[in-house]
Amino acid sequence: MVKQITYFINKISFISGEVYSMGRHHEGQLGIDQLTTHLNQPTLIPNLSNIVDISCGNHVSFVIDRSGKVFSFGAGTSLQHGHGNNDIKVPRMMSSKYIDIKAVVNIAIGAQHTLFLTHDKPNKDEN
Repeated sequence: MVKQITYFINKISFISGEVYSMGRHHEGQLGIDQLTTHLNQPTLIPNLSNIVDISCGNHVSFVIDRSGKVFSFGAGTSLQHGHGNNDIKVPRMMSSKYIDIKAVVNIAIGAQHTLFLTHDKPNKDEN
């Protein structure tokens, strides 16, 4: 069952625990390496599971898994995917001293920036 559809410019991603993408691929925003043509039908992005939310920009995409970890992919020109200025063509988990201690619950993408809504991860003793 499709839980969410996100659309921006030429790209649509579908979510039901797994993520499918379609549209233009030049900067890696579809999350599928080795593409030589744009995708005109939904195609599974490998190695993503338990995804609960997605957010797509013009040239970058983000997914959040059940534990609040964020994976990003796409153009690095404006640094908004969190992995430097190189294009990321397969989903890569974001990591920093701040994001590693939080659980991300929502993402908003602008033209050249990204915002994260977070909450504290529960202590292991509280589980």
